[in-house]
Amino acid sequence: MATANGTSQIAISDVTGSKACALSTDQHNGLGAAGGEILIHLPDPSDDTCPAGNYTLLKCPNKIGTAAFVPAGCGFYRKFDATGAAIGTTASLTGVVKISGTAGVVHR
Repeated sequence: MATANGTSQIAISDVTGSKACALSTDQHNGLGAAGGEILIHLPDPSDDTCPAGNYTLLKCPNKIGTAAFVPAGCGFYRKFDATGAAIGTTASLTGVVKISGTAGVVHR
């Protein structure tokens, strides 16, 4: 998870390592390997290290945007080939993401 200017972006990947960890800081980062990721920009402002709660996702356009964070309230699934190049992006439909944990506490 990355936080900037009171907003949070979360990346979940099936690849481990520093490249996978860097996905949340900038949507332009890649995996560097074959795999997939889910990238979500939480719709509600938060500077909490664990923003526990329910977050409603919007039906988003297929354009992921050019900023480091994808549009607020949007989620995207991206697939990467063996060279780490993005080969497909699917935007979220409406839904809810539930983050559980203790607000203000980093769980590792």
